Amino acid sequence: MNVQTEQLENHSARLTVQVEPERIEKAKEQAARDLSKRYRIPGFRPGKAPLKLVMNYVGEAAILERAVQKVGDEIYRDALKEASVRPYATGQLEDYQPETHTFIFTVPLQPTVTLHDHRTIRAEYTAPVVTDEEFEKAMQQLQEREATSDESIEPIAWGNRVTVDIHSEFADGEEHDEDDDYEDDEDDEDDEHEAEDAESDVEETHDAAEAVVDEVEDAADESEADESDDDESEADESDDDDDESEADDDDEENIAYKGDEFIHQHDAAYVLKEGEEPIMKGFAAALIGAKTGDEVEFELTVPDEENFKDVVGRKVTFHAHVKKVETLSLPELNDDFAAKLTAEEDAPLNLEQLRERVRNNMAKDVERKTRDAYANSILDQVIGLAEISYPDVMVEERIEELLKDLDGNLRQQGFTLDAYQKATGLTRDNLYAMYQPQAETNLKRTLVLGELLSAESLTASDDDVEARAQEMIESIKSENRDSLRKFLKSSAQRARILNNMLYERVMDRLVQIGRGEPLPEASHAEATSSAESSAES
Repeated sequence: MNVQTEQLENHSARLTVQVEPERIEKAKEQAARDLSKRYRIPGFRPGKAPLKLVMNYVGEAAILERAVQKVGDEIYRDALKEASVRPYATGQLEDYQPETHTFIFTVPLQPTVTLHDHRTIRAEYTAPVVTDEEFEKAMQQLQEREATSDESIEPIAWGNRVTVDIHSEFADGEEHDEDDDYEDDEDDEDDEHEAEDAESDVEETHDAAEAVVDEVEDAADESEADESDDDESEADESDDDDDESEADDDDEENIAYKGDEFIHQHDAAYVLKEGEEPIMKGFAAALIGAKTGDEVEFELTVPDEENFKDVVGRKVTFHAHVKKVETLSLPELNDDFAAKLTAEEDAPLNLEQLRERVRNNMAKDVERKTRDAYANSILDQVIGLAEISYPDVMVEERIEELLKDLDGNLRQQGFTLDAYQKATGLTRDNLYAMYQPQAETNLKRTLVLGELLSAESLTASDDDVEARAQEMIESIKSENRDSLRKFLKSSAQRARILNNMLYERVMDRLVQIGRGEPLPEASHAEATSSAESSAES
């Protein structure tokens, strides 16, 4: 066997393998025997006809095709060993040249990452501060959560809680063509809205098991006014959401036309406060004075805010149906309030202790968010300096994962990906093009994080995972602990905890690097990795 290896530009290799003629002849004989069992040759029972007769009856081409298929896998495995290449996935037979008994395979290679001077990256870090105004607002939200309410037939006033159905559409911009699929059919518009909602939320989709954990944690938060720290992947999910919006920005087909939906919500509940807007400037004021049952129509201009960066300055017509108006009676902020809020704890808090806890939790939360944003900015620089190579099949796999998530999210809303494509007119190729930038960004991020874990010698032991699981269990109400303990024993949840801990540690290291803090000696800070790490869940 003679093997020639050629490195291709798309991080794959072409193996040109010339084998001995005898090997092909032997494979052809076996192929003829196999085919003789499938064909009824006159005068012979299946599998009993002479090989020469079988070859004449079946044909040289059919026998050669089967022989190549049969021996190809074996030759491919032998060629991999001789060529010393490390495939990421199974290669493909590109061609067979019978004149020279030559097989040509293309093989996607394992990804490689080379970090360059990542420990020299620096950026200014500004420590976050919780202002008194932010703190008092948080305390007021605790009051509102414990407030009693009474339905009101009076006109809406500031401080009321209102429940409304909201429909809105762009009032300016280009109009759709007469033959455009978006017009006239209200049912189709509702379907499109559900699909668009599902697409924007695709990175927030969790499986049912993870939802159980989140619900338990939320229950603990509500009773204790405390925050759980086990949502370790939030920064990564936020980054994914940003990536998805960037992919959408690049798609010119996402232009909002006149009449296109802007916001569509049912049973949306808001406490109307002067100076605070539930949606955009002017929305709350437009509801003041309306009564239960009223239909309120008004037009607003989209403000220059991050949430609306693609449609700033556009005119939007809102249609709000007021379903309920409630007056709120807030409890007094005193020791009794604090004790009631923390009644299920071993030692209920007084007001001073509650205020201290809330401020400390806010400080931890804003510090975590600031560090996450800072670490991501350093990671972006590391990625920019790194040499990253990967085969196309890895991007395709990432796209398929995103589409699978999208389909799952759509199905939760009674929709399907096929129906979404019909409603939007998007083909499979359109979806691939839409999600490719996000897939590539996520892939580079995962590969670099994996290499950073290796370069910085960051690990988490079984004891570390067990300790984190115990922290999660102890952070919730006692009656829920047994069910959570049982749930966290599964290998899938242990892997999730491990991945989250590794992600935390590599992001903490990026903060240390960016701030120029003392670092332990790295094992191979300028190393190359050829395996995709599980740094991100």
